[in-house]
Amino acid sequence: MITMLIQFGILLFALAFLVTLIIRKPYGSAATQILFFLASLSGLLGTVSYFLTVQTSQNPVLTILQLHQWQFQMDTWSAFFILIINAGFLITSLYGGEYLKKYKDKYSTTLVNASMAVFALAMMAVVFSTRVFSFLFFWEVMSLAAYFLVIADRE
Repeated sequence: MITMLIQFGILLFALAFLVTLIIRKPYGSAATQILFFLASLSGLLGTVSYFLTVQTSQNPVLTILQLHQWQFQMDTWSAFFILIINAGFLITSLYGGEYLKKYKDKYSTTLVNASMAVFALAMMAVVFSTRVFSFLFFWEVMSLAAYFLVIADRE
């Protein structure tokens, strides 16, 4: 159940990235903000339920995803950071839509929303990484996404 909630949140962030690229303004931005909200809520529910069951569990490490050599796991520390990441994105999803509407001439909503989705996915991948290479790879992806969020200002 916990793993499914976390995986569902990750899937919704990936879906938000695709929706941003496929559906154009104004519906794409609204749909992306809704997906950000649902993804963050799913991640929050997953981490809270992890903390509620971690005391009764013998093995508090959960495998979130395994792709050939890359393995992503959640332990107590990573759950704490995922809780913070998802709480931040939940707040961002609540206020981000109105903020982007107000500054639609200044910011490219497609660039901002796509970068936010990649940023969220990369931050979670950094926290879940169990190997050095995957940690460094997703750290760089996170850095590139942050760069595109900064240059979205166009000034």
